[in-house]
Amino acid sequence: MNMFILSPETAGMSVQVFLNQVGRGNLEVRDQCGNVVAYVLGPEDRDSLTYAEAERDLAEHHDDLQAALLRRGGITTKKLLEKAHAGVDDNGCR
Repeated sequence: MNMFILSPETAGMSVQVFLNQVGRGNLEVRDQCGNVVAYVLGPEDRDSLTYAEAERDLAEHHDDLQAALLRRGGITTKKLLEKAHAGVDDNGCR
């Protein structure tokens, strides 16, 4: 992945220079402190876009996801399958 640093030196660059970098592969845009501010993906890389969107959603809802994980009481998959095989529901009823 190519990297583009936003700075006073790069502020005057034309959009064409920026797009040429994207044409050579995906582009990571960082501010002067090194923080990622954007990922620019080419149209041929839809899989990466899907993963980037999922990553963004996970980061955006991190606290909600953690709370949901903590409150779930659930059972193990093994136990669930045993109950299904035996024809018993969560209340022990057939």
